[in-house]
Amino acid sequence: MSDKQAQQDALRAQRAYEAYEREWRRKEKETAEKHKLQESELKSERIKQQRAREHAIAVEARKMKDEFFENLRRQKDAEEKIKAEELLKHEKNRLYSTEVQTQIRNKEVLRKKQREEFFMEGVRLAQERLEKKNKIDQIKERKIQ
Repeated sequence: MSDKQAQQDALRAQRAYEAYEREWRRKEKETAEKHKLQESELKSERIKQQRAREHAIAVEARKMKDEFFENLRRQKDAEEKIKAEELLKHEKNRLYSTEVQTQIRNKEVLRKKQREEFFMEGVRLAQERLEKKNKIDQIKERKIQ
């Protein structure tokens, strides 16, 4: 009877040990699955963060690119405006130069005309004197005769 009792005790102990071992394996399996799930979630979260970071970098890069091209466009507009102003200034200077040269030529023509008129006046006065002298000489000659 004691052998039978010992056998039953051994069998109960064996079953309890097996139940304990099954429970331990089940807990280990749950822990492993829980750990695996956490790893999977962590990996998924890392990928999500990486994508968010890449998206933020892409958005920032696009913003910087747009800003660069906007600055480039403004600079080109400013350069074109300066160039247009320089062309306008150059054209005004050319027109002013042409106008001044025309005025100089007109004044030279006027002076030349005035000198010619002055010279012609001198010639006319000399002619009148000569005519007067000839007339006086003729009158003298007539009176002498």
